[in-house]
Amino acid sequence: MNAKNLRLSPGLLAVTILIAAQALPVNAQDFNLIMAFDTDRNGSVTRAEFEAAKARRFDQRDADGNGAVTRAEFDEANRMMQERMATAGFSAPSIGGNGRRDPFTRLDENGDGSISEAEFMANDGAFITRADSNGDGVTTAAEVDAFMQRLQRFMNRG
Repeated sequence: MNAKNLRLSPGLLAVTILIAAQALPVNAQDFNLIMAFDTDRNGSVTRAEFEAAKARRFDQRDADGNGAVTRAEFDEANRMMQERMATAGFSAPSIGGNGRRDPFTRLDENGDGSISEAEFMANDGAFITRADSNGDGVTTAAEVDAFMQRLQRFMNRG
């Protein structure tokens, strides 16, 4: 994968991290992100498994179950993600800031102050695509591990 493929927009990076990090175990040695999405436990993740995981992540963020994620729910999920990443020994990204459009605002496409499931699901398919280094439509644990290492180096560039 060339350097061009490693460039993520701040919003996409933040959303990718938010979705992926919800599955982070607290023990850095057990960091195997693929298992969080690999529902059939065959050692790889298909696009369908990833989409199902996204739907579960939306449901987890929608704390009151009203079908929309509010700013408060989004911020709480972000806080929890940063705690999990720090506990696992990874740098937690700074979400938004530096004049960038924050991920909540980017995901709230209609500007109504909440993120619907449709808005949430329409975003962030890039994680599974970018991690699938050989382009076969199936992402293996090794591909995810390599992608997460590249992502960690990107986040630590400062």
